[in-house]
Amino acid sequence: MQKLILFSSILFFIPFVCSSKFERGTIKIPLKNYNDVLYTEIMVASTAMRVLINTGSSEFWVPGKGCDLSWCQGKRTFDSSKSRSYKPTNRTFVSEFGGSAVEGPVGMDDIGMFTVFLKAMEFGQALKTRQSIMYLHYDGSLGLGPQAESSVGTSFLQRLVDSKLIDTPVYSFSLEEKIGTLYLGSEGAYQGQLVWSRVVREDRWQIKAENITLGDTGLCSPSTCQIEFNTAVEITLAPPEDATKLFTLLGAQDTQGSTIKSVDCKLVPSFPDLVFSVGGSKISLTPADYVTRQKMWKKELCWLSITAYEGIDRWVIGATEHKTLHVVYDFGKKAVGLAHAL
Repeated sequence: MQKLILFSSILFFIPFVCSSKFERGTIKIPLKNYNDVLYTEIMVASTAMRVLINTGSSEFWVPGKGCDLSWCQGKRTFDSSKSRSYKPTNRTFVSEFGGSAVEGPVGMDDIGMFTVFLKAMEFGQALKTRQSIMYLHYDGSLGLGPQAESSVGTSFLQRLVDSKLIDTPVYSFSLEEKIGTLYLGSEGAYQGQLVWSRVVREDRWQIKAENITLGDTGLCSPSTCQIEFNTAVEITLAPPEDATKLFTLLGAQDTQGSTIKSVDCKLVPSFPDLVFSVGGSKISLTPADYVTRQKMWKKELCWLSITAYEGIDRWVIGATEHKTLHVVYDFGKKAVGLAHAL
């Protein structure tokens, strides 16, 4: 479920009341945003790595020395023999990644990420996978999922809490087109008030929705009215039956060689809002949020940043909509807070 197509959404500005909760004990991590792929720099012992900021997993892994070159060629790899602080664990890990899985040994070493330093952090050294990362802009994955323990061991988030590096067990994002910030220990700044919902899965930031509507038309069924927040996915994924309803209402057309649907740019201003009813409140995306405009060969084209994805029973909100929706991840209470981004 990793790679589909890369798009960016357009922020829609409305009058708002700004709320902000930047507590003491907040850690600010600068992010790079490459077409809604979020990554940052991290040091594993003395090895510099780029890691995907992945809210869809709780595992932290990087390519290990000896990884299969069919998937890790050109990537920076971790060589445990060159680190005096490395400790083996005699364990292995398996982590879902890109519709496949990565696996390899688990070790412990010191890691540094801007102002964060953790000694003897458990991490996976990926040696096998069927998903190539050769052409991606990162080497490994830093999992920010809700689990305190994963197949690798104690999660990065739990280590922050155990080490008392943050005062509050929450995190949030502030994203722009090419850069962003990850706020560890802070709800961040947003419009209005947060709407909170408890997660319904231990391993995902997945919540229950009362409804998902386009205008007056309901899109989800009782079995698909759930929403996962996953920054490892660029755009929004929907169950095929829900997506088909949306495509029909918007007159969306197939795009050759892609799962992405196009729409008539002239009609976009008349499109209704996409509304997520959660926690007794309604969070809306305007047409400017879920339609991407792009000029090609002096012609304007419009694409939906929502696509159908086979085999899922929930909506998945990817990195694109994190520029429009302000999402707060509370790994203490295992809850998600939603508001409109600044």
